[in-house]
Amino acid sequence: VWTPSTDTNKRPVMVWIHGGNYTTGSSYAIRAQDGENLARRGDVVVVSVNHRLNVHGHLDLGAIGAPDEYASSVNVGILDLIKALEWVRDNIREFGGDPNNVTVFGQSGGGLKISHLSGAPAAKGLFHKAIVQSGSQVEPFDETMTRPLAEFLLEELSQSSLDIKALQAVPLKELQAAAQRANARWKAQGNPNDIWTLVGWAPRLEANSLPHNPYSKEAASVSKDIALMAGTTLHEFNMALFFPPSENMTFEELRTNLARAYSDPDAVMASARAVYPNEKPVALAAIIGAGGFNRQNAIDQCRAKAALGGAPAYLYQYCWQTPVLDGLPRAYHCSEIAMAFANATKEAQATGGGAEALNVEQQVSDAWISFARNGNPNHEGLPNWTRVFSENAPTMILDATSRIEVERDEPMLSMIRETKI
Repeated sequence: VWTPSTDTNKRPVMVWIHGGNYTTGSSYAIRAQDGENLARRGDVVVVSVNHRLNVHGHLDLGAIGAPDEYASSVNVGILDLIKALEWVRDNIREFGGDPNNVTVFGQSGGGLKISHLSGAPAAKGLFHKAIVQSGSQVEPFDETMTRPLAEFLLEELSQSSLDIKALQAVPLKELQAAAQRANARWKAQGNPNDIWTLVGWAPRLEANSLPHNPYSKEAASVSKDIALMAGTTLHEFNMALFFPPSENMTFEELRTNLARAYSDPDAVMASARAVYPNEKPVALAAIIGAGGFNRQNAIDQCRAKAALGGAPAYLYQYCWQTPVLDGLPRAYHCSEIAMAFANATKEAQATGGGAEALNVEQQVSDAWISFARNGNPNHEGLPNWTRVFSENAPTMILDATSRIEVERDEPMLSMIRETKI
């Protein structure tokens, strides 16, 4: 917990949920997540939490014949987060925070978890605003993934049928090793063009803990009044960041790569070049991949939230490209975290720490703070940020000079949707 003071002022509370899918990570995995500067800058209370992950947080015993008391085992990682939010409700006054003004924010897997929390009945009233960073998910998983994983685990442990006591007696290292093998078996049979089939250990719809899609009419009583801000980075999983020689990719090589995932790679490439005419092939590959998955999901999430009425939804795209390593990383997955936490200087090895980085930090961090304070990300350092409605999706482009765009990349996204294999 980071707080400017333990006085009786009622400060907005910002609860950070870490990334790492549903499998890895921690509340302090990277220095960018240090909450001190954000707490000082915004006069807010920042809380960071850990919870059960992978087989410990998402083993679906209910799907393989366990007694009713284990029905929600697949979602105990999410239930841990609800317990953390209950702690915030009961104790945050002692740290100068307002339990009636709580924002959850998280990136990647953290955003996915927030998407689930937004439909969990037990979480109702524990938070009032949600910021989903590169982790939008409109429809939760189901037993088609969680049941085979649980069955694979039993096989890896040489158990012919579920024996709860025997399972509980498995040593930790043995259980984790078996879980990794089970996860590898699941991923081996997944569709490489459908990232959702490759997730592995994860929560799912479950009658007691997560009965409905968070943005369905059935769950509206939980999610309708939670203000939402969701977005992505422009390049997300930029290949050059992992394999620098791909910086020299040609357009023909880009076409070959796209042909593995799209029935008309020429049309997809042309649509992307029309929107981003100055980007290199490796950058276009990243933009197309991010567009068809992360960005489309963020748009869909904001529209689904807007269709419920109630609290507003705001959409962003983080496009500022770091100057470090001669700009090779671009606007990569996780690159906005340091800015949101007001840690551009602390994380200078990622941001460069120069005047432009500090300008971007000001725009981004103040938007996060403003949203946490009053449910609206607008502030003096940005142009007017208009909310999303179910029929349109204006996007705040967060950059050195930020701007609002209204579906400028929709022709590209449409082509991606239509031609995806």
